[in-house]
Amino acid sequence: MMKITQGLALGLLLLLLSFVSACNSVPKKTENVMDDNAEKYSQQRQDLPKQSEKPTITPKAKVTSQVTQAEPSVEMIKLQPIEEAKAIEMKAKPMFERELNLIADNVNVDNTKLDVKPKRSIDKPKRKQPNQVVVEAKTQVQAQTKPTPIEFVDIKDETAKPTESTALGEINGQVILFAEGGKKMDATEVIVTVEELGTKKIQPRSPKTHTVNMFHKIYQPSHLVVQTGDKIIFDNLDDFKHNVFSSSGSNKFDLGTYASGERPAVTLSKSGLVKVYCNIHPSMAMFIMVTNSNRYFITKADGQFHIKDLPAGSYILKVWHIRGESKQFFELKAGESLNLKVKLDTKNYKPTLHLNKYGKQYPKKSILFEDDNEFY
Repeated sequence: MMKITQGLALGLLLLLLSFVSACNSVPKKTENVMDDNAEKYSQQRQDLPKQSEKPTITPKAKVTSQVTQAEPSVEMIKLQPIEEAKAIEMKAKPMFERELNLIADNVNVDNTKLDVKPKRSIDKPKRKQPNQVVVEAKTQVQAQTKPTPIEFVDIKDETAKPTESTALGEINGQVILFAEGGKKMDATEVIVTVEELGTKKIQPRSPKTHTVNMFHKIYQPSHLVVQTGDKIIFDNLDDFKHNVFSSSGSNKFDLGTYASGERPAVTLSKSGLVKVYCNIHPSMAMFIMVTNSNRYFITKADGQFHIKDLPAGSYILKVWHIRGESKQFFELKAGESLNLKVKLDTKNYKPTLHLNKYGKQYPKKSILFEDDNEFY
């Protein structure tokens, strides 16, 4: 019995020793495994780029994608190892560039996540209040909306075209002066005017100012046509005094005696011929025709005249020359070009001396003038 008890005790002791030995062997094996994993992990960390250094990566990894027209999607993306990525370009359509960048940011190479910033950063919109969203949306629409340029189209008004009843006409003609014996004369400075009969269609122009120079005892110009309401300035360019006046009906005037450099003026308001003289120098004379319309012509030596822009209607053609005058009626159709010939017989013309502003003859010798003690 004693021997059996000793044997059991010995067996229990051996079992206890074997259990202790087994427990001591397990940590060593686990420690060896952890050491092996730490060594591999350290080797991988050495192969990866350091945080202070920016890894050199191709602009985009090579992407092979298949896209259907019905549902655009990226089916397959192949990323080459980091060592070969330098020589690869990403080829993808622009419409999927944003999706590809987002996918490439989350791809693991050798079970290691690349800490590389995408080439194209995408900012997440900040959370905004509903009121702000509405206001900013309107602002963006206004900023993006460009004003439509205004195109000016030349619209032709068909009604503005001259019709048969509104088209303007014209007259062309010649004044022929005949002296005693039927001899033709020089027709210089014949004043030709046109006046409407009945309804007035020709609109008068705005009042105008004319200037007449007096130089070497001569009026320049010697013949002038003005419209009622026009103003005429008489500029004394001589070294001595003049006294401009006229005794012609309602347009008579007297500018008085004035010295060199002075420029008095007169306004003529009645139609008709105005004969202008100088009360100091009897040889000075000029002729002003005042009309209600601005349709007139002053001829040259050949006596030809041309008056345009005449509406259809009835007219009277007035011709005046110092040796004689005449009148002629004519009808003008719309758009018509009418030729007229005026013959003026001046064989009965006899020159006469004009009177001074007092209605008297000019003295033959120098006498004292009554108005301003001016000698002539």
